[in-house]
Amino acid sequence: LRTHEEVVKVRRQLAASDPAAVKKLAFAVTDYGVALNREGQAEEAVRLGEESVRLLRKLAEAESDPDLTGYLAVALHDLAAHLKAAGRDEEALKVSLEALDIRRERVKTCPGPNAIVDLATSLHNLSGHLRAVHRKEDAIPAIQEAVNLRRSLAEKDPKVEPVLASSLYFLGQYLAEAQRHDDALRAHGESVQLRRKLAAQDPQTSNLILFSVSLKTHGKMFKQAGRYADALDANGEAVALLSTLSEADPENIQVVQELAGSLKQLAVMLSVAGRLDDASETGQRATELLRSLAEKDDSDVGDTIKFAFSLYYLGIYLRDSGHHEAALRADEADNLRSSSKIPEMDHTAALGVFLALNGFFVDLRLLDRHEEAIRFAEELVTLARKLAETEPSVKDDLPRVLARYGTQLMKVRRYEDVLPVCKEVVDLRRAEMTADSSSVEELVTALSSLASVLQALGHHEEAIRLAEEQVDLCRQEVAKDPSSSEELADALESLGVHLNQLYDRANDAVCLQEEAVELRRQLPGTTDSITPLSLAQTLGNLGVSLRAAGRYEESVSTAQEAADVYDEMLAKDLALTKLGIRVPKDLLLRLAGIAIDNLAFSLSAVGRVEDALQAETRAIALHRSLSKPRPEITAALLRGLARDLRSSRLHEDALRAQQQSADLYRTITQTRPALSRLQINALKSLAQDLRAVGRTQDAERTDAEVAGLEGSLDEDGH
Repeated sequence: LRTHEEVVKVRRQLAASDPAAVKKLAFAVTDYGVALNREGQAEEAVRLGEESVRLLRKLAEAESDPDLTGYLAVALHDLAAHLKAAGRDEEALKVSLEALDIRRERVKTCPGPNAIVDLATSLHNLSGHLRAVHRKEDAIPAIQEAVNLRRSLAEKDPKVEPVLASSLYFLGQYLAEAQRHDDALRAHGESVQLRRKLAAQDPQTSNLILFSVSLKTHGKMFKQAGRYADALDANGEAVALLSTLSEADPENIQVVQELAGSLKQLAVMLSVAGRLDDASETGQRATELLRSLAEKDDSDVGDTIKFAFSLYYLGIYLRDSGHHEAALRADEADNLRSSSKIPEMDHTAALGVFLALNGFFVDLRLLDRHEEAIRFAEELVTLARKLAETEPSVKDDLPRVLARYGTQLMKVRRYEDVLPVCKEVVDLRRAEMTADSSSVEELVTALSSLASVLQALGHHEEAIRLAEEQVDLCRQEVAKDPSSSEELADALESLGVHLNQLYDRANDAVCLQEEAVELRRQLPGTTDSITPLSLAQTLGNLGVSLRAAGRYEESVSTAQEAADVYDEMLAKDLALTKLGIRVPKDLLLRLAGIAIDNLAFSLSAVGRVEDALQAETRAIALHRSLSKPRPEITAALLRGLARDLRSSRLHEDALRAQQQSADLYRTITQTRPALSRLQINALKSLAQDLRAVGRTQDAERTDAEVAGLEGSLDEDGH
C-alpha cells in the first residue's frame, strides 16, 4: 500500500504541471483503490475509485480516443466492486449499469473478441449486483447473456473456458434460487464438466479445488431437486478428491477448509438419506478439521465461526442417532461458553457460538435438564447484551438471542418470566421495521410468540389483537409478493387458534383456518415434507375449531384427512430439505399420535365410540413407539383414552387409564411444577371415575389432593 501511495503522490505532482500526465494519475489512483479494497479498506477504496472515474470521464469527454472510454469502463467496474464491498449495493448497481452501457457501445464501435470479452465480464458482474439488491429474476438474463457470449468465444479460444465455467456456475445458482431446478442442473452440470476437463488438463491444486467446489455445489442442487442419490455421489466425489489433496499437502489451509466444508455437506446428505451413523462419523471428521484450523490461528474469526457451526450440526446428527449424551459434549460446551475469545468476536462469530450452544440447549432438554438449559440461555443473553454495547452491529442479532431464551422458558411453562422477554423482542423488531420494512417476517414471528404467551396466561383478547396484527402484516406482504402466502397461512392458523379459546368465536376461527388450509393446498408442489407437514397441522387445528363450533361431522372428516397425511408421510419417510435435516421419525410419530387423538375426540363427539377407542389406542401405541416418549403427552393421551372408555360405559377400564394418567402427572410435576394445572384436571377426572365404580372414599381423598394443589397455585393458576 505504501508503494501505491507514493506512486499516486508522484503522479499528482506531475499532473499538476502537465495535463498529459492526468491519464497516468487516473491509472495509479485506480490501482491504489483496488489494493485498498483487497486489504479491507472499502470506503477509502470508494473515494479513490470515484476520483479515478471523474478523471477518466473528463478525459473521455475532452478527447476522441476510444480507448479512454474503455479505461473509464474499467474504472467504473472497479468502483462498483468497492461500493459492493462497502455495502452500498444500490450505488454499485448504478455504476455497473453505466459500465455495461459503455461496453455495449464499444462492441458496436470497436468490434472484436476483446470488446466481447469485456462485455461478457460486465454482464457477469452486473448479475451479481442485481442479485445483491434482490433483483434475482433480472440477474438471470444478465448471466445467461454472459454465458452465451463466453460460449461463443470459447468455441474459438479454449482459454476462455475457465471464465465460461464461472458464469455457468453462477447461472446454475441463480436458476436454482428461482426454483428452476432442471435448468439449474443443466447449466451447473456443464460447469462441472468444464472444470473436470480443466483439472485433468492442468491438475494444479487451484484447479482441483475449483472442481471440488463445483462438485459440492452440484450436490446441493441435486438435493434441492430431490435427487438425493445423485447429491450423495457428487458430495462423495468432492470429499474423495479433497481428501487426496489433503493427504498430499496437509499444511495447505485452503484444501483443509474446503475438505471440512465438503464433509459438512456430505454429513447433511447422509442424514437426509437416513444414514445417521455415517452422518455422525462424517460430521465428527469435519468438526475435528475445523477445530484444528481454529487452534492453529485463534485470530481467524472465520475458522471459529465454522467450528461453532460444525458443532451445532454434529449435535443434530448425534441427536438424530439417539446419542444424546454424546451430542451434549459438555467439554465443548464449556470451552465455547467460557472462551476468553468470545467477547472479542464480531457479531457473526458470536452468533456461530450462540447457535452451537443452542444445540447444547436442545440436548439438555432432551435429557430433561431444563434448568441447566435455562442457565445456559441466561448466560447467552448476558453475553449478547455485552457484545452489543461494544459492537453496535450485534444489536441486529440480540432479538434472536432473546427469542431463544424465551423458547427455553416456554418449554418449562414459565410464562410470567417469558412475557417481558417476548415483549422486548417485539419492541426490538418494531424498531427494526421502522428503519427497514423488509424485516416484517421477524416482527410477525415475534408477535406470534408474544401472543402464545399471552394466551397461556389467559389474556385472550390481547393475544387476539396481536394475532390480528400478524394477519394484517402478512396480507400486506402477499399483496406485494404472492409467494409469501405460506406466512399468511401460518398467521391465519395462529389467529384461529387464539379465537378458538373464546367459546363465542369458534366460527370465526373456522373461517380463518379454512382459508389457511386452502392457501396451503395451493402452495407449489415440492419434494420436501414441510408443505404436507404444515397442511396436516392446519387440518388438525381446523378439526378442533369445527368441533368447538358444533360442526362435528365436518370435524371428523377434517381430522381424518390430517391423520391420513401423517400416515402418508410416515410411509414415505420424506425429508425436510428446507431445514437441511431429515424429519426425525420420532417427530412424525408424535405429531401423528396427536392428530389421531384429535380424530378420536371428534369420533367420540358423533357417537362413534368404538372407532374413537380404536383411534385413541393407536395414538397411545404410536407415542409409546417413540425412542423416548414424552410423559406429559402420554398422560394426555391416556386421559383421552379414559374419556372414550367412559363414553362406552367401560368404567373400570376408564378408571385404569385415568389412574395411569394421574400417576404420570404426579411424577412429572415433581420436576415440572408448571404442569400442576394439568395434574389437577387429571385428578378431577380420576375422582369422577372413582365415584362411577362406587369408590367414594378414594374419590374424596382425590378431591382433597385437588384442593391442596389448587391452594398452592397463585391467583392466576400458574
